[in-house]
Formats: sequence, structure tokens, C-alpha cells
Amino acid sequence: MDELGGRLAFQSDGRLIVMGRKGADAVVAMRLPSGAPDPSFGVAGILNLGPGGAGVTIQPDGKLLFGGSSSASGTDDFRVRRFEANGTPDTAFGVGGSATVDFEGGSDSLSGIALLADGSIVLAGTTIDAVTGDRDFVLARLTPGGTLDPAFGGAGTGRVRTAVTLNQNAVDVVRIGSRLTVVGNTSVPGGNDILLARYSLDGVLDTSYGLNGLFSVTFSATTDEIPAQASVSPDGRLVVAGLLREFSMFDFALIRTDAPCVNDFQVLATPSTCPSGDASATVIGTVPGATYAWTIQNGTILSGQGTPTIRYSAGPVGTTSVSATVSSGACEANGSASTFVDVSGCTAALGFHTLAPCRAVDTRLPDGPSAGPSLPARGSRRFPLAGICGVPADARAVAANVTVLNASTSGSLSAFAEGIPAPPTSVNAYRPGDARAAFAQLSLGENGAIRVESTQHTGSADVLVDVSGYYK
Repeated sequence: MDELGGRLAFQSDGRLIVMGRKGADAVVAMRLPSGAPDPSFGVAGILNLGPGGAGVTIQPDGKLLFGGSSSASGTDDFRVRRFEANGTPDTAFGVGGSATVDFEGGSDSLSGIALLADGSIVLAGTTIDAVTGDRDFVLARLTPGGTLDPAFGGAGTGRVRTAVTLNQNAVDVVRIGSRLTVVGNTSVPGGNDILLARYSLDGVLDTSYGLNGLFSVTFSATTDEIPAQASVSPDGRLVVAGLLREFSMFDFALIRTDAPCVNDFQVLATPSTCPSGDASATVIGTVPGATYAWTIQNGTILSGQGTPTIRYSAGPVGTTSVSATVSSGACEANGSASTFVDVSGCTAALGFHTLAPCRAVDTRLPDGPSAGPSLPARGSRRFPLAGICGVPADARAVAANVTVLNASTSGSLSAFAEGIPAPPTSVNAYRPGDARAAFAQLSLGENGAIRVESTQHTGSADVLVDVSGYYK
């Protein structure tokens, strides 16, 4: 028998996953709560992953992530594979169920996987420089679908490399609230110390932690610390287990850090699509055991006060803002989010009032709030509609024809409520020489205004907005 057990994980139904090695291959065994092999998993409860193996992580939906390595590029790279709960490959992940990450052509070793609240996957490990042989901490973030996330790390690559000393090795990564902590060791005279590096969820080194984002741990000047695995206690503390070597003697080693203060989190709010419509707001990135106090402006909290997620309804006019105060021990922090109700999708719930057709915007006219100049390439302009052409100040939306003419080049035009992000859709696509009109229901934003944006690359275009009614 040459099987060697490694990392463990429990499924929500009580089944136990054991990842280890059989010779050079990584193998995974699934055991029922009774301890017997699970015949529905792999082959007789066993799944052979081939060479490599760096732990198992269970997603909330029950899918399994297995870390390992790939040498397809000529050097070792990170490799993550995702399987269904029964051990069959999830072919929707990466390419055929597998995703690989290469760090600058070096030899890369994946050590740990951490899941984020939005389903993103953070990978941590070590890269060995092909020229110098130096070892550095490296991280990467994958989207839930298994592709590199360019928003991670700030350089547009989805990867981060942290060089501290000539030699350091990562062994695990954990998420505590809104921070990632990579656990490893670093070479020092006479041996190795445990090294902790803390990052934001976007891969930026947290320089407020330890010494410029790094914290080293040693038991004494004569000991050699060898971390093996990290976990998070229910109260948000980092726990690291490993070995302690002193001369020729080995002992178990265990360290625990203080729980971090709530120093950074994000509030995500979904907008109501209609006045008084149901929406939600959630705190992302806090520590276990925190308390939550919500406030709202221009709206009503329906449920969830005191929890990380609330349901709310937006007020009838303007921007709705939700704020959360998150407390943990002696620490307290605040976060907020704002949304604007987009009524264009729910005008049936409002009363429609017909108007005689009226030109509210014409950029061919001399310069003015509802007139010239023409809309420049990739430019945007704000146009007030409330109070013009019979549209009252409390109107929520208008019915209008939006016309583009005198365009220098092809492009498209978006028109949307002032004060909200531009939508991914347009109301009018046009070519040079066109005089093209399109009917639209336009939400009115801040102070009863809309904003229009052009995608054309050069030149300019004129815009006309002819109002035929309003909703309130």
C-alpha cells in the first residue's frame, strides 16, 4: 500500500474528501459519513488526478476544485481543475474543466486555493526564477468560469508576484474578511521562519500589516519553522499548523494571530427596477462575528436589519443610498452604496401623459443647455428634460424619438438617466450621412436630466430629442 493521505475537506452532507498521493499521482478519495467508500464518486470512491496535487476546495454549490500542476508550457505552471460533486469534470470551467496559470516562464508551484464571495478563485504558490533561482510568493485570481481576472493585481494580468528575500515558499492562502493572507516560510540565517503576507481581495499588498504587508514568526533563534496548512477560526483568527525543528528534534508547531479589525469592506446594492420595487444590499468582506447596522436614505428597509444582507425598497424619486456600519470588537467601519431607480423597465406601473410632439434637444442650434455644440466622438452631454416641452419636474421618464444626423463616422448612441452608469445597450446606431430616428422610453435622472454618449471614434454628430409624453 503506497497511498499517502494529505488534506481533508467535508461536504455539507457529511461526506469526507481526502486528497493525497499514490506514487507520483495525486488521488482523491470520497468517504461516506460511515467511513465507507462513496461508490457514486469517481471509480469506487477514488479519483486519480495524475501528477501534482495541492489541496481540495469545495464550492458552495458542491463542486470541487483541485489544485495541481501542468508542464504543457515546458515549465511547471499552476493548474486548477473543477469537478462535479460525483467526480466528473465540469467542462464549463476553463478549457475542458481545467485552467492553467504561468508566471513569467518560471517554474510555478500551486499551494493553496481561496474562494471569494462572488465566486472568484484565488490561487497562491511559489515561482522559481528561471535565471536566478530565487523563489517568490505569487498569486492569481480566476473568474468563476476559470479565466484570469485582469482586475486582480492592478497590472491587468490577473497575477501578482511578491519578492521579499532570495528564497520564500508559499504553502497556503486563506481569506479573512476583506483580506487574503498567504502563509509560507522564508530563508533566514540558520533555517526558515514562518512568513505571512497580507493582500486586499484585488491583490494589493496591505502595507498596514506587519512590516510593509509582511509578518514573520520564529519560536527561537535555534529553531526552523516549517508551516504546513492554514485555517480560519470561527472568530476570524488565522491558525497555522506545521513542524518545528531544533537541531535533530521535531515537534508540532501551532500559531494563532489576533482577529483583524474591520478595516475594509464593500457594500453591493442592486437597484430597484421600479419605484418601491424590491432590491437588496449586501456587505462583502467582513470578519466572522461582526455586527451590522443599516441606514437608508430615500427608501425603506424591508428586512435583514442587523445581518449582512437587507431587502429594501427605493423611494419614488431620485437616488437611494444604503449604508452599513460594521463592528467587530473595538473596531468599527462604515461603507455605503447608491443606486438610481431605472423606471424605463416598469413604465406600465406609472401613469402615461401624452404631450404634443415637442423638440426638447437640438444640438444644431447655438450653444445652450439643450442645444449646441454637437456631440464629439466618444463624448457625452447632459440634457435637462424636466421643465421643458410640458414635462413636469416630478416626471420619472419620457417617451421620445432620439435622432442622430450629420455624423462624421459610424457609431452608436446611448441615452440614460443622469447620475447612473452608462448601460451596455444603445438607443440608436448610425452611419455617416444618416438621419436616423429611434423611439425610446428614457428614465429621468438627477434634476430631471438625461445623458447621451457617443461611441464613434472621430468627428462629431448632432442629436435631436423629440418628446411625445411623460410617465409619473
